[in-house]
Parts: sequence; structure tokens; C-alpha cells
Amino acid sequence: MDKNKNFFTRMFGKEYWKAHWKSALINFSIYASIFIATVLIDLLTKNAWFIKGYRKEIPSDPYYVSSFVRIWSVFHAGTTINLGLNNAMLHVVSIVIILATLIASLFIEDKKYRFVIAALAFIAGGSFGNMYDRFAFGGVRDIINLPWSNRGTFNFADLWLVIGSILAVLLVAIFVLISVIKSKKEAKNRELENEYSNSDKEVIDAVSLGNQENSSENINS
Repeated sequence: MDKNKNFFTRMFGKEYWKAHWKSALINFSIYASIFIATVLIDLLTKNAWFIKGYRKEIPSDPYYVSSFVRIWSVFHAGTTINLGLNNAMLHVVSIVIILATLIASLFIEDKKYRFVIAALAFIAGGSFGNMYDRFAFGGVRDIINLPWSNRGTFNFADLWLVIGSILAVLLVAIFVLISVIKSKKEAKNRELENEYSNSDKEVIDAVSLGNQENSSENINS
């Protein structure tokens, strides 16, 4: 309990923010830029391509068709991954995701981990895009279909969620792998240092013993 208290006192205390406010501001700028860009792309494409007032879960007449992509309107009351939650609970989940990713981004101190902020911002942008639809329309406006994949219809918010999640998993895996390799390398270096130090000690002991023997011979003679 005391450890948790000390952790929160340190992380949310004045001293921490005096020392890290610049880093937190840079992190927030990265997060906010990606978040705003992803939300704008999602909402603007929905407003441009989704048929106003369309409330059917079957595709409308296509706005655009090619062998690679089809643009049409599908109104979806659930989620891309069926979670079995109503809209109220989905709002709560979305808000928690946005706040959690923002707070986590602010506390990333090491510059080499800032790529994680991009992943978190993608996830937050996707969550907000679909949350806005549920607030405003009672469901999600889906517009993109890939005829060659047979994966249903989705929107850019769904795409941001997938990109952010994959990127986050990949980055964590890479950082863990680098940490493991670094730890093994450091352990090997320590082992070599110990071997060298032991060898040096043996040489010193041998020289010392030789000097003692020479001294004894000189005394006897």
C-alpha cells in the first residue's frame, strides 16, 4: 500500500512535473496531432461518403466501385468485434481508452519510446470516431468495403484501431526483444570481465609467489 502511495505521490507531485513538464508537453503535442488528424479523416470521409439518414445494416447503392475497394453506406449498431455491450457501455469503454492512452503518453520519459505514443493516439482516434457516431446517430457509419478480403464494411476509425493495436504490440515486442538481447550481452560482458579479473589475479599471485621464492633463495644463500 505504501509503495503504491509513494508511486502516485511521485508521479502526480509537483517535483515530478517540474522535472518532466517539457517531455510531457512534447508527448502531448505528438499525441494531440495524431489524434486530431485521425479523427478529422474519419469524420470528414463519413460526412462525404455516407448517405445522410441511411439506417440499414445492408449496403446502399455504391458511391464508388473498383476491384480493390467499394464505398457504400452501412449503418452498424454494434462494434467491429462483437463485444456484447450496449451503446452506454461502449461510450464508457471509449472514454476510458482515450483517457488511459492520453495519461500513458504523458508519462513516457524515454525518447526512444515515443513511437508508442503514435500507436496510443491511433487507438484513441479510432475510439473517438466511433464514439462520436454512437452519440450523434445511435450507431456507427461504415463506408469502406474490400471486395477481395470479404471482411465486411468498416470505416477509418476501425482502421485506426487496428493500426494502433498492431503497432503497439509490435513496438512492445521489439522493445522486449531489445531488452532481452541487451541483458544477455551485459551478462556475457560481466562474465568475461570476471574471467579476465580471475586470470589477472592468478598472474599476480604467480608473480608474487615467484618473488617470495626468489627472496627465500637469496636469504638462504
